[in-house]
Amino acid sequence: MKTTVKDLLKGVREQEKVFLKSYFLAPIFKDRRVSATVAGFSTTLRVINAEPGWAIIKPLSLVTAKVIRKPELTEIISYLDKLPKVSFILSKKYEDEWFGFPAYEYHSKLGNLSPWNMRQINEGRGAKFCQVTTGYDGKNFWFLSPDFKRHPFIAEFLQDNLREKTPLKKLTGQGLTPQEKLVYRIALAMEKEPVEEMLKRVVAHGGGKLHSYVDRGDSYTIRFSVAGEAVSATVKKDLEIISAGFCLSGEDNKFDLASITSVVREGKGGLNYD
Repeated sequence: MKTTVKDLLKGVREQEKVFLKSYFLAPIFKDRRVSATVAGFSTTLRVINAEPGWAIIKPLSLVTAKVIRKPELTEIISYLDKLPKVSFILSKKYEDEWFGFPAYEYHSKLGNLSPWNMRQINEGRGAKFCQVTTGYDGKNFWFLSPDFKRHPFIAEFLQDNLREKTPLKKLTGQGLTPQEKLVYRIALAMEKEPVEEMLKRVVAHGGGKLHSYVDRGDSYTIRFSVAGEAVSATVKKDLEIISAGFCLSGEDNKFDLASITSVVREGKGGLNYD
């Protein structure tokens, strides 16, 4: 029997009814919004009585929800254990949050990341160059545990050599992976590279071209272009985005300078500028 548009719409409405009667566990961030999938479509819900943290949430409509209760620790652990696993190499800590690079190229594909795309690791723990396992919920990377496939000696070896500013080509005999070499090379460059050259390199990694920058003491305001699309962004000294210059749905601080060049390239002509 042929499926009609009417049948499809009826199926969508039935799934919406089921969704509105459901409860689900989700992390709530500062913007107090959570994402959900209904009938194959993504929707964002504003949680009206929320504080940042984990919560059991009940939808009130397809765009609003409320907190029912705080989840038990066992519920959070069960949620995280079911997520696809992505390994990261910790690269930089800002305040209480770690940022890292994908440890393996195939993990980059799972998270829709390029191998040089630094991302925030929520609730991350460890030290620079340590390899950790995260759970990927389609939007966020959550710290789960150290990645025991790599010996902690590797991180200590890289930390010691970074303090001595040892050139990468002299790091031999440790069986470093391509990603470990990449993260070390970036860390070493940030230790000794002139600001303008560092910004040029990071922007160029994403296919962009740096035009100018202004050092504002605790941040840089940067003008660059990607595929003809001009952008003016403000970044912290660790290159975390303060303001991308276009709409990132309030999630600017989850990106860095390298990653937004990819966003500009992929969204060329369709960006919503502030």
